[in-house]
Amino acid sequence: MMKFELDPITAGWASFDRVIDVLDAAVRPGPWLLGQKFSAADVMIGCDLWYGINLMKIVPDRPAIQAYVQRCTERPAFQRALKIDAG
Repeated sequence: MMKFELDPITAGWASFDRVIDVLDAAVRPGPWLLGQKFSAADVMIGCDLWYGINLMKIVPDRPAIQAYVQRCTERPAFQRALKIDAG
């Protein structure tokens, strides 16, 4: 309405495709978002990506993302959470 344009690099949001591209680049070096150290960021992003792949089926098939989610799901705590969720 006011013809205000925000630089997409500095905005607090992005298109779905850009988010997937950024996540793909972030997990590609691996094994975790912070390199060798597993962190709360991996719990959050790993769970969200798993949900988007397996339940929502909206995350595109990207090898780096698939490998990252596989590493996340192999963690014992993730396996316990899945069992709790399954009832």
